[in-house]
Amino acid sequence: MIRSSVYGTAAKVSLGAVPSGTYDVFLHVWEDNATKTFDVRAEGVLVQDDYVSGAPGAWKRLGPWVVSVTDGTLDLVTSGGTANLSGLEVYHH
Repeated sequence: MIRSSVYGTAAKVSLGAVPSGTYDVFLHVWEDNATKTFDVRAEGVLVQDDYVSGAPGAWKRLGPWVVSVTDGTLDLVTSGGTANLSGLEVYHH
């Protein structure tokens, strides 16, 4: 598991040196200011639509999403409201 903090209206997390294959992916998110709504895409595929972040202090583990990696990098990106990303779990099938 990688723990860090990335935020923004187009927050992006990339994990390199990922062998081609299928993975279960979880994303840990939290809210610090005010409720926001955002989408999450993994490898370009919409995996979470209109997620509502909740009240300040709320944490959530999103997923699992089954994600296929073919280019050696696992990419997740958000769109919409400001997203706070703080953890990524990746499990190979």
